[in-house]
Amino acid sequence: LDSPQQLLEVLRNHGIEVESTEADILEEAAKLYPKLGDLLEYKKLQRALKFPYDVWVHPVTGRIHPSYNQLGAGTFRLSCNDPNLQQVPKLALKLPDHLVALAKHAKYYDKKASEKAGKPVYMVSYRCCFIAAPGHLMIGSDFSGQELCIAASLSGDPLMCKILSEPAEIEVTQPDGSKIWVKNPDADLHSIAANGMFPEVSTAEIAAGAKDPKGVKYRDYGKILNFSTIYGKTAEGYAKDWGIPVQQARKILKGYAQKFPVLWAWLERVSAIGETTRLSHFPEGFPEARYRFLNDNGKGDAGAISRASKNTPVQGTGAVMVKKSLIRLRREMRGSSCMLILTVHDEIGSEVIVADAPDWQVRIRSSMEDVANYF
Repeated sequence: LDSPQQLLEVLRNHGIEVESTEADILEEAAKLYPKLGDLLEYKKLQRALKFPYDVWVHPVTGRIHPSYNQLGAGTFRLSCNDPNLQQVPKLALKLPDHLVALAKHAKYYDKKASEKAGKPVYMVSYRCCFIAAPGHLMIGSDFSGQELCIAASLSGDPLMCKILSEPAEIEVTQPDGSKIWVKNPDADLHSIAANGMFPEVSTAEIAAGAKDPKGVKYRDYGKILNFSTIYGKTAEGYAKDWGIPVQQARKILKGYAQKFPVLWAWLERVSAIGETTRLSHFPEGFPEARYRFLNDNGKGDAGAISRASKNTPVQGTGAVMVKKSLIRLRREMRGSSCMLILTVHDEIGSEVIVADAPDWQVRIRSSMEDVANYF
């Protein structure tokens, strides 16, 4: 299974003609040969579980100390290796029956898996082995909606900026006169984008979790559309992912461009600059700005430069924001009970004594907000 050459031969012996064993090729072939789904699941698990994290535990500290590379990614993000703790799988693993013996395991009961199996099934997250030291808590702090906020700010799209600046919740009066706080659909960018795709479903219904006939939340389509568009995904890419005609995907993108015309014009402008100069400049207007040289990844991918041109200013600006936050927090934490332990893209992880956690939650949030306001 792990030898591409041998696997290719076995597949062809079974009448499955594919040009390679790359995941995208097999995914396409699985539409004709459903049994390939098992092979894809195996490959997914193999990739996810390739790091034996326990071998990296330091014999003295009992912790894992990875290496960070400040220029590890083209977009200026920090990368992590030996081992890579930025990509610990989110896998849900089935607990063997003989381990499900204590009442505390009730929290791992998986209703959906149990209904499918016809018996109680308990699942545990692969990440459950990463815990705080005794007497300590881990604090996870991230820049909420960072990349979309940056895209709105850099482009100056008025509708996008208005949506992101609306209050997340609004007070609603019930028929009996009582008041409750509910999610504000006017502040939900993903629901509004999804409404552009499915105008027959109201934004409020989408924000409340409405699903399509396949059981997929409409909001999820909007989320993919928002993020993938600023990442430079094309109509062909959407058509392949959603299993729709390219013409229909183009219509969806056209509708998105009409809803956010200033954002769309900005994406087209930075794409044209990148394709002409092979350079991307980020963040614009700041002394710590960087230039990234753009190429086609050596694969003859004509769209790679266009995608990188759109993505780099957004991710690059976010990366600078996170790094400035790390520097500031490290200085503040010096000599305290709180310490930085991890950073993953727009999130910063720290660990602190339980008694000091409430204070540091406030201090970390304040520091990160101050840095964001600088941009």
